Amino acid sequence: MFLPDELTHVSMLGVLQGPVFSEQYNKTAQKADRLYRQPNKLWSTIHTLIHNCADPMSSSQVHASRALAVWLRQHFMCCNCRGFWADLLNEAGLPPSSTSRQEHKHWWWQAHNMVSEHSAATRGGHPWVFPALTDDEFQEEYGGYSDRLRCQNPWFMPFETAEEMWTMTG
Repeated sequence: MFLPDELTHVSMLGVLQGPVFSEQYNKTAQKADRLYRQPNKLWSTIHTLIHNCADPMSSSQVHASRALAVWLRQHFMCCNCRGFWADLLNEAGLPPSSTSRQEHKHWWWQAHNMVSEHSAATRGGHPWVFPALTDDEFQEEYGGYSDRLRCQNPWFMPFETAEEMWTMTG
């Protein structure tokens, strides 16, 4: 058991600075730090679902795509992101009401790029924008996309890269 006076310092991210009593605790803290620096996987989930749904989309899938945009407006954890997303929906509207998977893929790709641009502009040095991985870890994770990804989350992703990244084959 760790008591606060037994530790020299515990940073906000959970990475221990100074002596610790358990090597396992330190390893766990380091894993937590790495997870904290990972991008929000919600976007990857949305894109993967949209890129791989039926074409044409069913009316339920179209409704889900549009409802998800509204849900994000209400539930983004970051107040800044939530406010920007609401503004984006006011300007761009909801995802299309058509059953074209291509139109939905393009809408979510463009909306994500707009959000990423806003995030990159307002968060500058945030670890979600710049690599938190070592060069070797980054190459292992994203090496399949050649040199097109130069940071962990480039604020603009070309549509072709999005297609390659999120479309499942086989």
